[in-house]
Amino acid sequence: MDLLNIESSSGVQVLGLYGMGGIGKTTLAKSFYNKIIVNFKSHRVFIESVREKSSDQDGLVNLQKTLIKQLFGLLPETKDVNRGREIIKQNAREKKILVVLDDVDDADQVDALVGETGWFDEGSVIVITTRDEEVLSRLSVKLRYEVKCLTEMEALKLFSFYSLRKEKPPTESLLDLSKKIAEATGRLPLAVKLFGSHLYDKDEDEWQVELEKLKHTQPDKLHSVLSLSFESLDDEQKKIFLDIACLFLKMEITKEEVVDILKGCGYHAEVALSVLRQKSLLEIMKDDTLSMHDQIRDMGRQMVLKESRDDPEMRSRLWDRGEIMNVLDYMKVYHPVSPTELCIICI
Repeated sequence: MDLLNIESSSGVQVLGLYGMGGIGKTTLAKSFYNKIIVNFKSHRVFIESVREKSSDQDGLVNLQKTLIKQLFGLLPETKDVNRGREIIKQNAREKKILVVLDDVDDADQVDALVGETGWFDEGSVIVITTRDEEVLSRLSVKLRYEVKCLTEMEALKLFSFYSLRKEKPPTESLLDLSKKIAEATGRLPLAVKLFGSHLYDKDEDEWQVELEKLKHTQPDKLHSVLSLSFESLDDEQKKIFLDIACLFLKMEITKEEVVDILKGCGYHAEVALSVLRQKSLLEIMKDDTLSMHDQIRDMGRQMVLKESRDDPEMRSRLWDRGEIMNVLDYMKVYHPVSPTELCIICI
């Protein structure tokens, strides 16, 4: 708030938030967006997961369509980035806008979505979050805010909320233990949240055991901290977690549809999803779709990749289109299967 002059009608302000994954850039950007949104009643948009979504086929074009629809109320017919850019430019004139582009990893993504600051009316605000400060340098963003790890008190409060559902531990022994655990996570918000959820409903002796495990991880390597929550799941819950991380997130299907599929595989789906939510490994969004923090999703995918780095056919799950098509082509040539079996493989 100190970096930007929200009441200013002079020029277009561009703010960059940068920091490592899991440090809270998206959470901070959402809070900031909600705080200043009252100043942008007609034209505002929050575009999440730019890095991930732009990597898909037609990803940038689809992001442009989302931006145009939410910012200007239009449903454009465009099939290429240049045309989408022109539509944005034409409709941006004399409009004061608020745009948040979350998780950007390439300057071209910003160029495709907001083009030049001169397109928009004075008083407009553009916020960019990224893990790579160099992206902000390429875009000549002067207003920058580095999102850092939590303070000791902030980490303790966040940990207490998820582990005890209280603002602070009720006893001195739990307070001392909580401080040690929060520090051992590196005070990284995602790790604090996940490990707190992992310890919910466990007794003090179990906390001590888990703290010893945590001490043998490397707090700067987030996946090693997150994997402790994964290891606490039973075998069925682990399989469902990996199915969601590798397959169901990209499908953008509802929780009910996921439950139906998992039940068809003989799993106790509702119970498993409830456990994953309680452990903060999974979120159910307002539109009833499933969501995971990308660091949690990537942890699951890395586990599957380790099954066979060089041979995708030997992995339990595939999510990359190119690898899927290569495996199917290989099977058709070297391991002929029926059309029905191919359909089952595709599903």
